[in-house]
Amino acid sequence: MIQLAVKDLRFAYPGANCLFENLNFQIKSGDYLGIIGPNGGGKTTLLKLLVGELKPSKGSVIWSDEKGKSLSQSDIAYLPQSSAMNDLLPIRLCDLLDFGRLKHPNQEDFQSQKNSLLKLLKLEEKENEWIKNFSGGERQKALLAKALVTKPKVLFLDEPTKGLDRRSLNEFYHLLKKLAAETQTLIIMVDHHLQAMMHSTDFLLCLGNGTHWHDRSDLVKIAELEKIYQCEIMLHQHGHHS
Repeated sequence: MIQLAVKDLRFAYPGANCLFENLNFQIKSGDYLGIIGPNGGGKTTLLKLLVGELKPSKGSVIWSDEKGKSLSQSDIAYLPQSSAMNDLLPIRLCDLLDFGRLKHPNQEDFQSQKNSLLKLLKLEEKENEWIKNFSGGERQKALLAKALVTKPKVLFLDEPTKGLDRRSLNEFYHLLKKLAAETQTLIIMVDHHLQAMMHSTDFLLCLGNGTHWHDRSDLVKIAELEKIYQCEIMLHQHGHHS
């Protein structure tokens, strides 16, 4: 089991105001953390701190497993926006997943893991098709399969639903919740879809005009979101926000 403990975290870029301070939270394998907030609130910066790309101004980010060992780069997977994949790249889904094996060339159960993911993500019939012909939702599921095929312990996602239609977005959120529960992968995601985040994640961290941590995402109050975003928030039945 992987555990993450963030203690008294503070960060500011040189010559700039502090993005956040006294940030404390703990999460573990199987948890699903959503991070929201306005542009410039520090969401992507926090991801960089969590993976060690940036160093805190104060406080600590501590990863550990049941043996007390720290997290290694091979334990981490990252999912970009679907727009990050070149439309002109001539690659089939099966080839994309095979590239994932380069990170773990000796993974004995690679084929069974690959088949399990294709089934879970309902991509079995797409295995030998060209990704450039996939819809936005299918393409993002393909990238998700690539990220998970080597069985990472932690999955980071930075605005992975950008450009997806509402149906694909809701399906993607449902898949992530199912994956966290069934594979015990720790999922940490930055996104802008407030209502979807509130109804699918286990924990919600709101950055911007202070930091707000919620042990239950569905209990976030509208007034608090309006303070963070400094505008009126309207949440609708199907996850639309403004």
